[in-house]
Amino acid sequence: MEASETADTITTSDDDPLPRSTPPLITWESGLYEEVRETWPARGEIILAQYTDDAVCVYQAFNDTIANYAVANQRFSGCPSYSTTRMTWIKTNFLWMMFRSGWGSKSNQKRVLAVWVRRGAFEEYLACARVKGAKHTATLSGTDDTGQHQQQQQPQPQQRSVCSHNVRLQWDPDHYVDGSPHNTRRAIQLGLRNVTSYNDGTDIVRIDDVSAFVHVQGRVAKAMGKGKLHSNNNRHRQQLLVARER
Repeated sequence: MEASETADTITTSDDDPLPRSTPPLITWESGLYEEVRETWPARGEIILAQYTDDAVCVYQAFNDTIANYAVANQRFSGCPSYSTTRMTWIKTNFLWMMFRSGWGSKSNQKRVLAVWVRRGAFEEYLACARVKGAKHTATLSGTDDTGQHQQQQQPQPQQRSVCSHNVRLQWDPDHYVDGSPHNTRRAIQLGLRNVTSYNDGTDIVRIDDVSAFVHVQGRVAKAMGKGKLHSNNNRHRQQLLVARER
């Protein structure tokens, strides 16, 4: 599946041939950066994510071999180039992924995948996560009817192998679209090691390739110029599209 370069939604055709049964249709949404950034909290350790009642979108970047296999088979295990034993990092924050992958320009990170993880599985990752040097846990954030950011109740871990010290939680500085760090907001990434249910697709609703969208918007971000993000007359900033997150 290839992403549209201009539309604000990305879907996969029902006619796409997949070795496994076609996964449920979920719409990955984008919006103008100028608009969506106004809904994001300015500070704190907040999980910005695109999510529904049933699934949470996380991002990973790979080379062509792994990305092609994952999209075609809707899982990672079985791909000779993908290691199921090493720790793999997932990120809910689109702009953090853009910083990490250079908008899909870095070696072995040119293909960006939007992986829709089952909501219950993602919340279990959070409940089981170990945070180095900290005792608190993380929860999905969201907005209530008044537009105020709210934290949702932390779920209790279920009795699955994922809780056997296989998840690492790490907070890192969030980043602006030009790659500069956000001084007051931190983004989450989760490291999964030997989490079979993620690798084999059990925890995954669907995997979409958003690389085309990323590459087009990366050119827009680059045209903005480093350090000129907040210029009022920056026309490129007014055109930039990013993922909708809350």
